[in-house]
Amino acid sequence: MGLSIISNDQINVLFEVCQTIQEKGSWKAKITLLRFLQVFIFTNLFILRAKKGTFDFLKSLLLKLLVDCRFEVREASAETLSGLVRAGIISVDEQLVKSAETLASSPKQSIQRHSGVLALASIVLAFPYSVPSFVPKILMQICYSAPTNS
Repeated sequence: MGLSIISNDQINVLFEVCQTIQEKGSWKAKITLLRFLQVFIFTNLFILRAKKGTFDFLKSLLLKLLVDCRFEVREASAETLSGLVRAGIISVDEQLVKSAETLASSPKQSIQRHSGVLALASIVLAFPYSVPSFVPKILMQICYSAPTNS
């Protein structure tokens, strides 16, 4: 299914289904959605690039799935985010880093804190062969978010 070529008219319908799964789907459906998107985005990259707002929607969807109550969904979302950042589909901008840092600096150990650390780690893992200027700061934020033994 992910290898299907989609027409420009069907993108909105697909995104509505994605949003419905993100909001109301079971955790297994959410993981299946993320696996589907990993293949679908690369298969339909040229069609998706032509439609304005597509990658903003995908970034928003992934960030919402990053704060899911199920660990498995958060992990799959982080993996998908890392792949899209590595491919240059989602850019590492100030907003993405700031939202991940805000989540990672939650005062107590929580889903939000774990989500932030996963998002930051996804950004770092997206650059296996180079160290962009923002990566050391992100690594330090991950260190600050590590649990303390008090």
